[in-house]
Amino acid sequence: AEAAGDPQQLALARYALGNVHCALGNLDASIRHLRRCLKHYRPEMPVSLYGDSAGVGAHAFLGWAHSLRGAAAAGLREAQAAVALARG
Repeated sequence: AEAAGDPQQLALARYALGNVHCALGNLDASIRHLRRCLKHYRPEMPVSLYGDSAGVGAHAFLGWAHSLRGAAAAGLREAQAAVALARG
């Protein structure tokens, strides 16, 4: 994705890495990848075949990761951002 320089590919790659790191409990790495996902994400990017949006998912997983780290306020902000983006 980095070699191609395609923002959509970069967003999806960082989203996938952030999800995996979150599931493995590597919360700092998860947060780092998800933040980078959001830097590349654009609302006009298409939703995946499964109805998944990298932007909505990144905010949702950031909310989870922050909450697991004990940063409830940051987690709530990210969860609210996920809902707002999903609603459009």
